[in-house]
Amino acid sequence: MGDRSVAGALAVPGELAGVLPSGLRRGATVRVTGPTSLVLLLLAGAMADSDRWSAVVGLADLGMVAAAELGVPLQRLALVPHPGPELAAVVGALIDGMSLVAATSRSAGVSEATARALSGRARSRGCVLLVGQGWPAADLEIGTAARRWTGLSEGRGRLRYCEFDVEVRGRGSASRPRRATIRLPRAGVESAEGRAHGDGTNAQRPATVDGSPSASSPWQVGPGGLRGLPDGAQRAG
Repeated sequence: MGDRSVAGALAVPGELAGVLPSGLRRGATVRVTGPTSLVLLLLAGAMADSDRWSAVVGLADLGMVAAAELGVPLQRLALVPHPGPELAAVVGALIDGMSLVAATSRSAGVSEATARALSGRARSRGCVLLVGQGWPAADLEIGTAARRWTGLSEGRGRLRYCEFDVEVRGRGSASRPRRATIRLPRAGVESAEGRAHGDGTNAQRPATVDGSPSASSPWQVGPGGLRGLPDGAQRAG
C-alpha cells in the first residue's frame, strides 16, 4: 500500500492511513509500544519522501533485512546502537538534523524535565520524536492491542503471517481510540516480523553513529552536535 501524508506532516504507511489520515504531525512526540515492526513501518512511511532522513537510538539488534523489506531506505537511516550515558545530548543533536528520531528502547527512566526539553526541541525543529513505554508525556500514542499468528496447526507447520491490531490515541478530542489491523509480511515478502531483530548480510547497511571518532562511522555525535552529515540530511522545510 502507498504511504500517505498531508502538508506539514510525515507520511504514514498505507495500513495506518485510516487511523492517521493526516500522517504524523511534524514536531510531535509519539509514544510507540508493540513489536519492532511497528517502529519500522512508521520509519518507512516517514521516509517515503526522498529528502527525509531518520535515526534510531538504542536498538542495537535492529534487523536490517526486516527494515529493508518493510521499505526503510537504509541509505538515509542513521543508527546509534549504544548512545551511552548522554542520551539526551545524542537525541537532541539528532533532532536538529533529522525528520524523525526513534528512541523507543531508551525511554524508561527518562526524567520528566529531560523528556519535556527533548519534546520541546523536537517541536521547535519540526522533528517527529518516537518514544517508548515510560516516557512521561506524548502527543500521540500508537500501540498494539492484540497479535495473532497464522500457519501452525496442532503444533506443526510453518508460520505464514502475523496480524496485529494497532490502536491510536491522541489528546483531548482525539483521545477516542482508533484501530487498524496490520498483516505482516506484506504481499510478496517472505518474512519481516521474524527478522525485526538480528543482522542480515545482504541488506544495504545504514550509517552507524557513536559518541567517539571512528573510521567506520562517518557521522559523529559530540559536544558540538551531529557532525559529518551529507548535505541531503539537512531536513527540508
